[in-house]
Amino acid sequence: MKPGEMESIHRRLYRKEFERLGPSVLRVAEDYLQGYINLRDHPNRRIRAKAEYYGKNAHYVMMLIPASKRYVSPQVADWLDGLYQRLEEATGPMTMKEQLVSKGAPALLALEALKLRLGIDQQPVSSRRTFRAEKPAIFQDLTRMLRKLSRSP
Repeated sequence: MKPGEMESIHRRLYRKEFERLGPSVLRVAEDYLQGYINLRDHPNRRIRAKAEYYGKNAHYVMMLIPASKRYVSPQVADWLDGLYQRLEEATGPMTMKEQLVSKGAPALLALEALKLRLGIDQQPVSSRRTFRAEKPAIFQDLTRMLRKLSRSP
């Protein structure tokens, strides 16, 4: 495989995954929301505390959902609408401060889209190194013997 080929394959697969499934941070928030819903009434207080952590982090994602819809397919936008509704039902509506932050999210996402197009602050390219190990001595000896045998009449 040529040096840039693997990087190209990674980018293409990531784009396909994004188009089909949406932003990974929002998919993680859905998992956090489900964890919160499943564990918030657990009898163990430590598990309830973990559930609160999940709920709080899932709630913060609500600020990104309206701005994110511009960058996704219609199917993913529908999923985001449902996720927003489930988040609001489970964790409550956004506060006034969160609503203000949500208003600034489109500018931040546009900046990230620009950085992506220009290749600024992106994941480092994959490095692939090939190391050639020397053949074991016995293999070299066998190779020499076979060559001698093939030359003899």
